[in-house]
Amino acid sequence: MMQDNIMYEPLDTSLPSDEDLKMSSYLEELLVDYNLYPTAEETNKRELVLSKLHEMARKFVKTVSLSKSFSEQQAENCGCMLVTSGSFRLGVHGPDSDIDAVCIVPSHISKEDFFRVFFEMLQNDPLVTELNAVPDAHVPVIKFLYDQVDIDLLFACLPLSRIDEEELDILEESLMDHCDPASQRSLNGPRVANEMLQLVENESNFRTLLRCIKKWAKERGIYGNALGFPGGIAWALLCAKICQWYPNASPNVLLQRMFHIYSQWQWPNPITLKRKYQGSGLKIWDPQTNPADKYHLMPVITPAYPSMNSTYNISKTTLRVLTEEFYRGKEIVDAAKTKEDWQHLFAPSEFFVRYKNYLQVTVSAATEDEHRAWEGFVGSRLRFLLKGMEQVPHSQLRPFPKWYRVPDASEPTSVYYIAVNFTKKQSDEIWKVIFDNHTNEFSTQLLKYTDRTEGQRNPKIAQLKRSQIPKFILPKEDRKPIVRRNNESKKRKWRIVFDEDSTLPQHRETKRQRMDTKEDESSKDLADGKGGTSQENGAESSDSTSPDEKSEAAKKPEKKKPQFRTEEVEDEDDDEDMLGIPARLRMATAEA
Repeated sequence: MMQDNIMYEPLDTSLPSDEDLKMSSYLEELLVDYNLYPTAEETNKRELVLSKLHEMARKFVKTVSLSKSFSEQQAENCGCMLVTSGSFRLGVHGPDSDIDAVCIVPSHISKEDFFRVFFEMLQNDPLVTELNAVPDAHVPVIKFLYDQVDIDLLFACLPLSRIDEEELDILEESLMDHCDPASQRSLNGPRVANEMLQLVENESNFRTLLRCIKKWAKERGIYGNALGFPGGIAWALLCAKICQWYPNASPNVLLQRMFHIYSQWQWPNPITLKRKYQGSGLKIWDPQTNPADKYHLMPVITPAYPSMNSTYNISKTTLRVLTEEFYRGKEIVDAAKTKEDWQHLFAPSEFFVRYKNYLQVTVSAATEDEHRAWEGFVGSRLRFLLKGMEQVPHSQLRPFPKWYRVPDASEPTSVYYIAVNFTKKQSDEIWKVIFDNHTNEFSTQLLKYTDRTEGQRNPKIAQLKRSQIPKFILPKEDRKPIVRRNNESKKRKWRIVFDEDSTLPQHRETKRQRMDTKEDESSKDLADGKGGTSQENGAESSDSTSPDEKSEAAKKPEKKKPQFRTEEVEDEDDDEDMLGIPARLRMATAEA
């Protein structure tokens, strides 16, 4: 019982100090600088779009009802609801955020009606562009832009003869017992959002915390449910739990507590906002009764009935990456004293300079619509490729949850990357295992896409070195890594640091090791992007070496090749440095 109380009762109800309020103001100023808040004009536009869609939904229900022999008056009274979920419902949407909405209709309106009649109505509206229907998805959806506002419209049919917008409470559990599974999943979004807002005491601080975490997660490349990381709802639930534990804390303290707790959390102990609710028959997340739930690695449970795990896609690899990023965040927020210090938390990921080897998945199609659907399906199956590759010995993976559009391609094309770090030198043999086994299994998964068209090309999977990453991938071409040699380490190691004007975090010296500021000729070559092993760059010796000197060198034992700070290292300080924590903040934390 004591453990149960700790899970659901506040851990600290202290009020914020003046210093906390000052630090929170720095944080909120930074969010404004990052343009994370919509303007009043943008908010009004979204409200207008929702109003137009609601009116269109009413017309849709009336049209279908008349076609099913309802009288004019009966059809008019059938009613419908349009409810929002996600970031818009939680109040943390930004200028470019989409709107997740659910069209709730009475029992005589079917999913087929929605994807036929409502879809045609959207097709005939001149303000609608990029229209794409996915009726057979786990959560059926119509995606489109309405007057340049991104909309994901879901469908839910309730076991009611009419929908009374004034009286209907979507949080009522009995409504879920007689819904079809697809409608249950569609309603889960707005029900969870509503429940979440009821379970936190200070909505304003919750929203500030969530805006910070969403920005941080996207910059660090750990955002996106389909690709194996927490999605928007999961991050919101993780934030809401911290707000429950510290109901009076200021945003800066909440952020600090969040990184401290989740960097040490003993998964798979679940994060839950309320005690388990046992309804009248629907399956809920419960590892004691559902064997499959026992294998979830990072369960973050939704509070609305029926409770579900919002992070079921998390894999061993993505959990490891998340833990690393939580630890990095903890080190930075512990030492943050100024607005500039907070900026380091939101520094972009070093994904494309940290590793040597990458797997590139290329998806292309003849038209934009075909490409959009094909990219979505391939992306939803990438987690199977990742889980297969996790079984390959002597390799460590790091997926980056973002598709990059290839500019100037002959047809719509996008690429996705997974970094591969080898813990043994037999990289060729490991690549062979990956390609012979797991990429073939991944291709088999893609055959399950029954709606594939001739214009959707076979995905291409290729092995790339870091030097082969396309230039358009990097944020700026002038962000070339500067490599300096560390003479103090017993082993000959190399580090990557960045120019002072770069917004990426700088890899600096630790207390135990100081970087030599004098660069030899080989480090200059590396700074110019010419570095690498002898296999990558040819012979290491200079062209001016005489034949006698070359012969003499050939008799000497081969020197150990330098290691490069682009893959995981054994030294504890190096691991810490690889997390991208600026030295000043890291050392301040150590001294504290």
